[in-house]
Amino acid sequence: MEHSPPKPMTPFDELVISPDLQILKLLLPYTPPEQQEFLGVFIKIFELKETVRFFINAKNNLLPSASWNYFSPSGTEILNAMKPYISPSKVEIFDTFSSILCALESGDDLSPMEIMMGMLTPDQQNMYEMYSEMFDNDMKGNE
Repeated sequence: MEHSPPKPMTPFDELVISPDLQILKLLLPYTPPEQQEFLGVFIKIFELKETVRFFINAKNNLLPSASWNYFSPSGTEILNAMKPYISPSKVEIFDTFSSILCALESGDDLSPMEIMMGMLTPDQQNMYEMYSEMFDNDMKGNE
């Protein structure tokens, strides 16, 4: 059975999950089956407790919220932040949307053809250009 590399923790999880709790989560699959349910529920309850504590501290302007400041991200930044958590097959789709968003955010006026080309993979772009040239040459030969 092939194992995929572990996904990184989300920034939010890094803020609310202590290293001790991370160790418990890593050990969960290695505990006896009859104890896994209790330990799994315990971990989730503890995570909820830490999450509530985090937001209470944020309301009171205490230190933990200092690294959780809101900013208005671009669509490209959001897509790039999501990449480590999605399957490799979907990364290509995200890359396509990312390139389109990047072009739209730049303020350039894009033609529908330019948008379509941005949605194609490099191989598909090469194939389109090759067939386009063949078609153009064929049309010139028929005139």
